[in-house]
Amino acid sequence: MRLSPFNSLPAKPEHILMVRRALKPQKEFSVSELIMATGLTKTQLLCSLEELIKSGEAVRNLETKKFGAISLQDSKTTLSGGNAPIKK
Repeated sequence: MRLSPFNSLPAKPEHILMVRRALKPQKEFSVSELIMATGLTKTQLLCSLEELIKSGEAVRNLETKKFGAISLQDSKTTLSGGNAPIKK
């Protein structure tokens, strides 16, 4: 299910970057908290969150309806979003 069903435009890279910076691992944020932190509109935020979820950089807690970042330790993937494990 799309987070922003009324918008078919892709998220702008600068909006995605703003949301990426606002999200923190091990912490969840509501939509309104992220709007305040980024200054984006709700539609801009939801489109950006959708892209970050698709790329595996963010998750949505279906119970609390809040969003959080996936840390590198949690994802066990490379920074490029691939499926290769991180080498230590």
